[in-house]
Amino acid sequence: MSELLTYSLNHPVAFTATRTVTELSFRADLKVRDLKRIDPSDGGFALSARLFAILSNEPQELIDALSGDDFLGILELLSPFVGKFLPIGVRW
Repeated sequence: MSELLTYSLNHPVAFTATRTVTELSFRADLKVRDLKRIDPSDGGFALSARLFAILSNEPQELIDALSGDDFLGILELLSPFVGKFLPIGVRW
């Protein structure tokens, strides 16, 4: 089983009437099959958001509802694992 990385949202998302998301967990093991599911022509934020949905196994609509602040925080969290595959990202 893959290691999970958990990010606590600074701005929880009321995703449905019965589900408020306060944290997201992501697989840390990026696979070729994951990369094949993204369209590199999307580029930038769209590509990153798609990869976040894949690695968290959450609907794309949930990822799209994240605040910009949380989106950047997730980029920072996942950068060591997926940064070289993304055209944008946090580089230290």
